[in-house]
Amino acid sequence: MRLIAGANVAFGVAAVLLLDNPALVATGLAFAYSAAYLIGLPISFSRLRRKLGDLNAEELIPALRTAAHRGDSCSDRGVADLVGICDSV
Repeated sequence: MRLIAGANVAFGVAAVLLLDNPALVATGLAFAYSAAYLIGLPISFSRLRRKLGDLNAEELIPALRTAAHRGDSCSDRGVADLVGICDSV
């Protein structure tokens, strides 16, 4: 999807330009990649529901919540690395 690709490029370029520490660029790119997909998720889901017709969001919510919690913990670590709270591994 072009929206996800465009957001990924924009966030990725911003991460590279704004992060002056080379050790943090990988963390910034990972965060940019995740943010781009989070932006595209609701749009992709609505388009998929229109095409499939019987896509039940209630069955997908537990799986999405699990994925969101896993992503949340990853992004928390990424943000902590960016602001220098945790030592980089």
